[in-house]
Amino acid sequence: MEKINNHYAARKENIIWNRLDDMVMVIFSENEKDRVFNLNKTAGLIWEQCDGTKTIQEIAQDVCTAYEIEQDAALEDTIVCINDFQAKNIITLTNAKNQST
Repeated sequence: MEKINNHYAARKENIIWNRLDDMVMVIFSENEKDRVFNLNKTAGLIWEQCDGTKTIQEIAQDVCTAYEIEQDAALEDTIVCINDFQAKNIITLTNAKNQST
């Protein structure tokens, strides 16, 4: 399995999302069907960082700081969450930083 720590995560462009208190709601249209995902507080924090300008490692550092947990645990949780976002087809991973934001 390829390590994704140094990849940049970016939300797909055809997604509408909004923070509602401690939750983030993500609406994604795919094949003419709307899909809705409700993200918990931690997943919401990770989602907000997926703008293509931070690596997975940098996002994990933000999780580490926000929740005062060990870096290894934060990285593991972040990777699990990013993999879930990929499985839902709502983010992309690249080797290059997004320069448009």
